[in-house]
Amino acid sequence: MSTVSYHQLAEIASTNSYVMENIGNYAAESVAVVFTESQTAGRGMGSNSWESEAGRNIAFSIVFHPTKVKPAEQFVISMAVSVAIVRVLQEMFAAEKNRFSIKWPNDIYWKDRKLGGILIENALKGSCIATSILGIGINVNQEKFLSDAPNPVSLKQITGEESNGISLMKAMAERFSEMQRQMGMTEKTASEGRLDEITIDSGRLDEITVDDGLREKSYDKVRAEYHSLLFRNDNHYHPFKEGTETFQAKIVRVQNNGKLFLLKESGEEKEYWLKEVEYITPKKN
Repeated sequence: MSTVSYHQLAEIASTNSYVMENIGNYAAESVAVVFTESQTAGRGMGSNSWESEAGRNIAFSIVFHPTKVKPAEQFVISMAVSVAIVRVLQEMFAAEKNRFSIKWPNDIYWKDRKLGGILIENALKGSCIATSILGIGINVNQEKFLSDAPNPVSLKQITGEESNGISLMKAMAERFSEMQRQMGMTEKTASEGRLDEITIDSGRLDEITVDDGLREKSYDKVRAEYHSLLFRNDNHYHPFKEGTETFQAKIVRVQNNGKLFLLKESGEEKEYWLKEVEYITPKKN
């Protein structure tokens, strides 16, 4: 039985902004999803915006209360939701399974094109995360992109067929809800008592408490899954840009705090926070 509640909006500037302004409405809900097919001012990281043609895509915000996640480990939330989204895409569009990936830190990619994005906003209370808002945008049926976004793509462009954005959104939200319960992110959680039964894809859920040791092991499983799905994490050198410098490097790892480690062709290993380095990808035609 689903523990996710859904709240549809006809049109909204940004689902994340709406949730932030009405956060009290979701305090008693384990996992709530606010969604729209018409988002007029979607936000990305920093000052980035998100282009979305009305009625052609899906934008939604997942709201939950990961009070068991330490602020220093909050990147595990980003990893988990990214993995959940890609796994659903792989299942629903099996012919393209090996072409979906996660571009660090949490863009959703098909080949070298951006299919979706995630904006996470956390509210801290003392030493814990009281509420987390996961803003997600997926390009579903849009066929023309007019903004200066360099490499967008939609499922319609990939498959040549229309997709149901709401069904896609619900599958992603349910998958993430299941994962966060299994990982013991919230006060009232559910999981199997054995690590080998905590899976990304399925699993019977018993109402028991996840102890710290099991929680950390489940985090490690998600981290490993994230790395396996990471865009360009193939032990080959690829082009990156730091400031005005372009260079070839390969991904070494992403730390638990979200920091990316690259190995340059020169042999230098260097670490980067978000916005300190850019992937160089082909531009749209």
